[in-house]
Amino acid sequence: MKVPIGGGPTTTILSEESSPSAFVVAGNNIYALGESTVMTVPVSGGQPVTLASGQFFTYGIAMDSTNIYWTHLQGGGPIKKMPLAGGAPTTLAPLATEYSPSAIAVDTTSVYWLNTTSAGYALLPPYHTTIMKTSLGGARLSYSRPTLSRVLAGAATA
Repeated sequence: MKVPIGGGPTTTILSEESSPSAFVVAGNNIYALGESTVMTVPVSGGQPVTLASGQFFTYGIAMDSTNIYWTHLQGGGPIKKMPLAGGAPTTLAPLATEYSPSAIAVDTTSVYWLNTTSAGYALLPPYHTTIMKTSLGGARLSYSRPTLSRVLAGAATA
């Protein structure tokens, strides 16, 4: 959905059958994640174009000037990227089954994501949250296991 910043009528951009779960806007395009797809659609609306299919439970999305990055929330899904123009997805970081990567961010050198683990099925408490980092080339650089209070205080380093 979109609405003018000053208010007004809302416009549907992607419908429920596309199952959008997260999106980013770049220029005249929206890049969105469906349950098993990465897609793009003009900000004015229209038919979505599938950029990648067969992705398992996509969740978080980020982008830079040339690539889209996304997470797979369940089952230890990998961190992936692909060119904005389309092409084959590349795995940046394969993860183990105990991880559930969610939020994702990118800067000029690295991709960061939030992993959540739990003591039981379906991310039931107690949770353990980790901020992870990998280089854009795919090499795992470091792990950071800060407590939430340290992150909020700005004391955590990657």
